[in-house]
Amino acid sequence: MEELEFLVENLWALWVAVGVVALIIELSTAALVSIWFVPAALLTCLVSLVVDSFLVQALVFLILSIIAMFIITLIVFS
Repeated sequence: MEELEFLVENLWALWVAVGVVALIIELSTAALVSIWFVPAALLTCLVSLVVDSFLVQALVFLILSIIAMFIITLIVFS
């Protein structure tokens, strides 16, 4: 339970973990599978330092992931 309390009080750690896991998944594959989650997670980590609401953070992560997907896809496949 202490880990859960730590995570609730420090949501930035969750977003760092999401970014690291996405990076590991991306490095273990040959295709662009999860690269857009890395910058989205890192930026959401910064947002979590200002905003306490997990719902707002999750929405920011979703929106940033979609934006990153379009930008990275345009850069790589253009």
